[in-house]
Amino acid sequence: MNAVGAGEAVERSGRWWLWPLCALLPLLAALWWWQAARELRSRTEAELAARQALVQRVEALARTRAELADRLAGDPRPIRAKSATLAVAELQSAFEALAEHAGVTVETTQILAAEKQGGFHRLRLRATVATDHTGLRDWLFALGRARPLLAVDSLAIRAGGGEEDRLAVEIVVSNPALLQPPAGPDGRPDDADTERTNGGERRDRTG
Repeated sequence: MNAVGAGEAVERSGRWWLWPLCALLPLLAALWWWQAARELRSRTEAELAARQALVQRVEALARTRAELADRLAGDPRPIRAKSATLAVAELQSAFEALAEHAGVTVETTQILAAEKQGGFHRLRLRATVATDHTGLRDWLFALGRARPLLAVDSLAIRAGGGEEDRLAVEIVVSNPALLQPPAGPDGRPDDADTERTNGGERRDRTG
């Protein structure tokens, strides 16, 4: 063997470790792709689980809202009317009927500005009445059980003139009315009647 052949043999024998490395490269590449695919699958499953949880929450909210709507539909406390004018008239009629039944004399009434709170319109009525202790007790008891609801927002009592047992009472009652106005030309509810009621109206019943 000449010197050149011996050198090539030594060089070939010094690179033998490259062959196992070349054989490992496809395996390493496969492991990298497997790890990437595993991480992608994990992220996809986590995102899918989050979306499923969101769908479940939305469905639960929809069921809760439907249940509340069903309960509200049968709730006798709110006044239901197609306009604020009709709701206020019903509020005043219920108030005066209870006063008459308890023997309370309504002297003045005033419709206060309505307040929109969510899906409700808070209607308020201020009145001054004359009564005695027994009538006041019976009247307040009747107000507490009234349907539609007549919530007492404020109450001021002072001694009335004349008879010793007479009382002068100023009271403000309210009701969370549900208004269902007819649709306007554009298909949306017409709230003009509600705006007209917000100015307030006073009636003096003393003659």
